[in-house]
Amino acid sequence: MSTEGPALRAAPPEEWPDTDPPRHPGEGWSAPPAPLVVPCFLNNTWVDAPVVDVHRGMREIRVRWPPSGSAAAGLSPHHLVLDASRYRPVPGLFD
Repeated sequence: MSTEGPALRAAPPEEWPDTDPPRHPGEGWSAPPAPLVVPCFLNNTWVDAPVVDVHRGMREIRVRWPPSGSAAAGLSPHHLVLDASRYRPVPGLFD
């Protein structure tokens, strides 16, 4: 009998196709002060993804994955909302 359980996958709480990226309703969401790329935990690995929006109060970010011009050209780009456990902050992220 195997002691290994099923593989766990990190699932973002929200996801949208890149063809129609919505703007988040309500207060707190805004574009980052400058173009930023942050290390994010996606599909069980750390990758660098460009930040689209930040929520300063909740410390959540919205990223585009895969990024434009990436090696994952066959994948449809999506916008993913990530909580603080799924990314590593970089200087200037919430300025």
